[in-house]
Amino acid sequence: MEKKSDMQKTIYDNAKTHFLGNFPDSLPIEQAYVHIGMYLGWVIETGLYSEYFEEEAAGQIFRFKRKEISCTILSEIWAGYLGYELFSREGNMFPYYYYGG
Repeated sequence: MEKKSDMQKTIYDNAKTHFLGNFPDSLPIEQAYVHIGMYLGWVIETGLYSEYFEEEAAGQIFRFKRKEISCTILSEIWAGYLGYELFSREGNMFPYYYYGG
């Protein structure tokens, strides 16, 4: 496993890289946020988020758990961003290796 300092610099995914890249014209921009939102939703449901994310997104986490906002909306609120600081140490293990940290 890489050093913690290397992981702290990691941005795993960003919706902008999808819709500014080779994104199908037939799809609405919101689709670039779906997979990121699904992952954020899973992280929330399993409690694998960081204290930072809990502090910054307390209201959003609460609303997501109550099914008041969708995973796509959650992703849009966070600008389609997935980065190291959003996840607990355990929560970082999968995305770090999946995205090729």
